[in-house]
Amino acid sequence: MLSKIFIYQLLTDYIQKLLAEYKNRNNAKYNLINPLSFELTGFFIFFK
Repeated sequence: MLSKIFIYQLLTDYIQKLLAEYKNRNNAKYNLINPLSFELTGFFIFFK
């Protein structure tokens, strides 16, 4: 079982990547929303 600290670190790293991409793209709304919801769904399924 992964620790909460590890998961928190993973999510913050992912969000920082998305924010960096947000600064580089004009259509970043879609790039932010879609992958993030996909990742979070994966986390929730994994921990059920």
